Amino acid sequence: NSAIIVACDSAFSLLVNNGIIPHFVATIERKDILANFYKGISETSKTVLLCPPLVDPKVFEYFGGKKINVFNNNKTFTWLPFTKEQYYLGATCSTLAFTALYIMGCDPIVLVGNDLSYNPEDGESHSPGVIENNDANFNLEPNGYKKVRALGNNGQMIWTKLTWSQFRREYELMIFNRKINAINAIPLNRGLKIQGTQVMEPAEAFSKYFSGNFDI
Repeated sequence: NSAIIVACDSAFSLLVNNGIIPHFVATIERKDILANFYKGISETSKTVLLCPPLVDPKVFEYFGGKKINVFNNNKTFTWLPFTKEQYYLGATCSTLAFTALYIMGCDPIVLVGNDLSYNPEDGESHSPGVIENNDANFNLEPNGYKKVRALGNNGQMIWTKLTWSQFRREYELMIFNRKINAINAIPLNRGLKIQGTQVMEPAEAFSKYFSGNFDI
């Protein structure tokens, strides 16, 4: 009860299995594999799913909790014949989560575990236990999966990929255009540098911002 938690879909089962029940979970892509992020998870009654209506139908089948449809500000949803608010949500569930926290008036917004890069020690793309294909050994793949180097929080060029670099840019535009006070809670020697965020060691960020108790 110290903060509103909006989880990314790929981390949802990992959080729940470790006793962390997020208030919301975000899904934005329409790939059918994403439904597996919710399959077999019994504890969804305390979490609300945020997703556009175009996600795979199995997402709605597997997720047993409450659901809120969200609408991107593009023509995919403009024609729908009912009143709705539309926002730029970005291209990934993490920017959808970021936008949701912005709409709810959260200040600051703290990013946790969003390094947008490969682990420098083992080349892994996701944390152990995350239900996600690990693409550490991919060098060239279609649709933006090409590995590239970009500036990291450590001041050096680190390995990322084009899609993650795009997500970084979307964060930066959202922070600038919406005047968001954003904290990137990440070890100072890890992760892609997101302009406009204040980089802070996770323990320091949690102590500073998550010490209160609120009626969420």
